Parts: sequence; C-alpha cells; structure tokens
Amino acid sequence: MVIGLVRLKFNTRVDIDGKTVASHNTPTSIFKQHIINELLGTESLERFDSIQFTSSGVVKDSLSNMYYQFLKPNQLKLYGSYTPSSSYTLDGMKIVTRNGNTYFVTSISPVSVVAGNPVNFSWTVTLDVTNRTPSGFLSKFNLEIASDYNRLLPLILQIFLGGRTGVSPTGVSLKPSKVEVYGKDSVTLIASTTNITATYDSATSTVKWKTDLFKITQVSGDNEYIYRIRMVDTKSGYGLVVWSWIQYEYVNINEYIQVELNIGV
Repeated sequence: MVIGLVRLKFNTRVDIDGKTVASHNTPTSIFKQHIINELLGTESLERFDSIQFTSSGVVKDSLSNMYYQFLKPNQLKLYGSYTPSSSYTLDGMKIVTRNGNTYFVTSISPVSVVAGNPVNFSWTVTLDVTNRTPSGFLSKFNLEIASDYNRLLPLILQIFLGGRTGVSPTGVSLKPSKVEVYGKDSVTLIASTTNITATYDSATSTVKWKTDLFKITQVSGDNEYIYRIRMVDTKSGYGLVVWSWIQYEYVNINEYIQVELNIGV
C-alpha cells in the first residue's frame, strides 16, 4: 500500500505603507469546513469579496477594489490602497467572501492611520502542507501538491480569488476521481482505478482518499518501475496530487497496489 499524510499550512504576511508588520493569521473554521467539503466532493469554496480593516475587532473600513498577483502557484498577494474614513489604530484585517463569510482573521502590529490619508497595504497568503513523510513505497517518491497551477493547493486559492469561472476548465473538482500509475518510460499507463473513497475523520479533522486494490495491467519494458502516480480530477484532467519518481520501485504485471492519502485541514 502507498500511504501519504499531509496537513494544510497557512502562512500570511501583511505590509502597511511598505513596512512588514508582525502578523498572526487564523484561517476560520468555516473556511476549513469549505475546504473539507471540497475534498469530499461538494463544491463549497466561496469567491473573495473584500478586505475589512479593523481596530479592536471593530470593522472601520472595507475595500473590494484592489490588485492581485500569484507570486508562486500556491502564494497569492492582494494589494492596493485605501483611504481611512476616520483616524484609528489599525490592528487587524479580515478576508471576506461574497456570501459574507470570513475566511481569514489576521492580527497585525498596531498602526495609527489618519482620516483622509491613503494607506498602502498588501496581504499575502501561502498555502502549503507539513508532515510530508509517507509510508510504504511512497517514501521513494516526491509529493507534488503545490508546485503547479493545476495542483490541489493552487486551485483552492484560484477558486477563492475568482470563483470556479476563474479556473480553466470551470468544471474542476477538488476531489480526485481517478488514480493513474505510469511506467518507467513516463508515458505508459500501467495501472489505473476510478474506485476512490473519500471519508472524513472529525476527531483529527482529516480527509482520507483511498483506492481499492488495483492491478498492474501492462508494463513498458523489462525491470518495470513506477515513474509517476497521479490523483486526477477527471472533470478537468488535472493531476491534483502527483508523486514523482526519486528511487526505483519495481513492479510486475498482475501485481496489486493501493494508494491512500490523508489530508489534515
């Protein structure tokens, strides 16, 4: 069996008038629940609407018109300028969706802002994973979950930024419906299955994707080994999660394998 265990990690950085301020970021429970729903196959993620600027938890100003930039596939920056409606101590920011749900609450080192004086800001979030250590022969592979715009974590940020219409194709699903295994020539599909169960453990806040036992049906040559494993969204064809060869894992025709990935949210 191939087993992987990862846990989502959210990091943010805030800059006010060109100065990086210390930040403590909290992704909210509703944001995490929406991600869990998506991993289980139910569309739930909501599109970004605004940044709210707060003082002692009270919303003082809100801005919807701003710029964005993907610094990396899994790193999104929102930035712009706003004019405070009053003078106050800015000590927090909230990231709010079009349905009015708060996805992030970010505390920052207090900054005094003055009514009518524009404030330049940026808010950057990086979505990654920890605990990449796998068991079984998966320890011979490199996990790719954030390295490409079509991988799982960048797609979460893309849907958050622009909705599903902001992702091409728009029918993307964040729950894989197929697992593909490729041979040593990197192109021959030597095994695949569409039998993938998705379950949730509330005690550990972990989603488990697990295949059945499926068979190596062909080989690409003598001394066959696995070059790549892909967990695929068949709606889009994207490899949401990919394991790439680092060390040899030899397999024979008619041999059975099983793939399991646990994602903590």
